[in-house]
Amino acid sequence: MTLPQNHVKELIQRIQASSRDREVLLIADNELGFTQRKNGGESRCLFAVVADGASVIATETYIETVQEYVDRRSKGSQAGKGGRNRICVSFSGFHGEEDRGDEVSATPSETEYDVHMCEVNCFITQLEKGIGRAVELIEGRDYSFPEPSHNGGGCGKYEVHYESIMWRQLRKKLGGLGLLYGLEYVRSCTAMIRGVFKCKRVPPCVVAKYVALLLERATRNELVLISLRASLHDGACDSSYSPIDFLVPRYDGNMQDFETRVRKTGEIIWEAVKELFLESADKNGGRNLRYLSNAQIGFLDEWFSEIRLNSFRRWSKTAPARSEELAPEPCQETGSAHGVRNLLEKLGVPIIADKVAFVVRSGSCLFNLQTERSDEDYTIVYKTETPHLFSRKPPADCYSAHVISPSGFASDKAGEVEYEAKEVGKFIIECCKGNPRNIELLFTDPSDSVFISLEFHLLREIRHIFLTGRCLSQYFGFVSERLHKIRKLLEDESSYNDREKTKLSPDAEAAASKLLYHAFHKLLGIQSIAAYKDPVVRLSDDSADRAFIMRLRTTRPMTGDIYPSVLLRRAEGMLAKAKESQKVHDEKRREAGDPPRPPEVNLDKIRAVLDRIRLLGAPSHLVDDGGCGGGVAPP
Repeated sequence: MTLPQNHVKELIQRIQASSRDREVLLIADNELGFTQRKNGGESRCLFAVVADGASVIATETYIETVQEYVDRRSKGSQAGKGGRNRICVSFSGFHGEEDRGDEVSATPSETEYDVHMCEVNCFITQLEKGIGRAVELIEGRDYSFPEPSHNGGGCGKYEVHYESIMWRQLRKKLGGLGLLYGLEYVRSCTAMIRGVFKCKRVPPCVVAKYVALLLERATRNELVLISLRASLHDGACDSSYSPIDFLVPRYDGNMQDFETRVRKTGEIIWEAVKELFLESADKNGGRNLRYLSNAQIGFLDEWFSEIRLNSFRRWSKTAPARSEELAPEPCQETGSAHGVRNLLEKLGVPIIADKVAFVVRSGSCLFNLQTERSDEDYTIVYKTETPHLFSRKPPADCYSAHVISPSGFASDKAGEVEYEAKEVGKFIIECCKGNPRNIELLFTDPSDSVFISLEFHLLREIRHIFLTGRCLSQYFGFVSERLHKIRKLLEDESSYNDREKTKLSPDAEAAASKLLYHAFHKLLGIQSIAAYKDPVVRLSDDSADRAFIMRLRTTRPMTGDIYPSVLLRRAEGMLAKAKESQKVHDEKRREAGDPPRPPEVNLDKIRAVLDRIRLLGAPSHLVDDGGCGGGVAPP
């Protein structure tokens, strides 16, 4: 039954409102709705294909990741999951009512719709895999479309209530000719039958009806149909004979017997498909027999890119207005772009130099606590190119190269070069979580870095909003974890309570030294953050703290006042004092009427600055549509 137009309009608005800048491409009956109803509900199940906005992909996805992380930590492991891809909408009115001004003398009723949404990128993946529903929504044999095309989509078992111009263009190009009925489609239909039989709460007659449809779909591939005709007629191929009339069993009320006969039918179909699979392996990888053709995939990629590009153009015209207040103070890039290019080549990082936002020599060198046996570490923050960010298969959001030494933790890595590169969105997520290693990069003096771009200067301008209660908790957790490992190490060496023991094994001594250096350095950061100051990152050459840490790093054997068990007790005392100091500083601010430390980051500010970072340096042809209205040019 076709939906009233006022209901369709309201559904489109509700779906669009379910996510920032979301576009509706299709609304149709959900053929799998009978398997997804909750508690035996009578709501009408719909299926919608949507395109998330460029702002969601570039910014909102990262904001949601942070929000879900916060919700899980504060409300439990299941908090924050789901919700954005399913909505329920209710309409109160009268049977037969349309969006007219007429008086209707019918009984009041309430219509409820349960809408499952599928993002267009996921839908195309399903189409490539031959998933039945995805294929039929393009081929149109089982669906009635509002505007039938010359090559199909005029009638069917299910209704399509809305299709956008872009969807109609896709359907008219690829659908209605049976070209999507590859061997993977046949396999998907037969495999799905097993899952449908598991729906025990569904009425058996409903299951039987849908199973019959799946069996019928499995014979829509012309090669399978020919093979079945030949096998059922001892090699004779009678084109007038429809094997599905013989193969699909009738449901007579006995579900167990029906399931047994369906399984036998599935085996017959699979035998025909198996032979074709083996045959297709010798024909150019079977690409045209099993999956979509290269031409079909090429059109899908072009069509998908146009959707994303149009969304990005719309977003680019509104996003700057939201983030003008966060424009950085006049600043320039720090470091040499040429030097960055050479460094990337040296490290073998698969990143374009022009998209690098930040490079620093990290590890112990960042803290000025390196020794002659330290390795050479680099941390890189980069920005994914705009076209690649919105592609169907975006590039990785992190790259790394680490030397794994057989000696394990704290091994000698002199002369080794390591790196870790993170996409700016991933980097911001970890900063929002309060990760000390990322927070320290924001508070590193620009003169100590290799390169800083304008985008990273934007982050530095708001770096203090990351000094939250969660950040301080992460610092405390980092130190506690290091101290726990030291206790375990000393217990394994049977020396925790042995003040007289003067020597550990060389490996244990090296591990204890590194763990203690980590703990004492982060304790300095805790003291600063608790006092509402910037975290300590680099220690000056004449610093007493640096002299102390370098002494425990380099002195062997570790005896006397730098014996690990002695240093452990010293660190535990400092940690306890830091917790008390935090309470004192918080109380002083309350008494002075100053704002307390926020528990979490301000996600609105993060969203605004990430918007701006994404738009900075975007190619002009992506921002300016040149007056084009969008759409893929017909081939």
